[in-house]
Amino acid sequence: MRQGTHRTTHCSHYFHILPPLSDAPSPGAHAHNLVCLPQGTLDAIYLGVQDGPEKYVEASARAVCTGGVCVITSCNYTRDELVALMTSSGPWWSHVGSLEYEEISYGGGTGSRVVSESFRRKVVSPSRS
Repeated sequence: MRQGTHRTTHCSHYFHILPPLSDAPSPGAHAHNLVCLPQGTLDAIYLGVQDGPEKYVEASARAVCTGGVCVITSCNYTRDELVALMTSSGPWWSHVGSLEYEEISYGGGTGSRVVSESFRRKVVSPSRS
């Protein structure tokens, strides 16, 4: 992933791949990332970490600066589930939009194999509970 310097005083990197939850910056640390692309992190957490999805929401907020964007792609969540998780598990994210994928029909239903949703970081300081 390419990292670069953003032209505001708030963000110093264009991109960041979200680290494991244990490696996320502490709540007091200043987030410097404008765009976060957590590749498969949420899906892995969904499959095996207790309370992981909710902790993920806060960890991603600690990694992205105010006004920054987190783009999440998942094959385990529906669009509605992903939006609900990110916007109701804390005050940090607002839903920006979706990437569209080819739809398939299977078992009487229609949908896509994956969803990608983007979220903008609100002006709120995350705190550990």
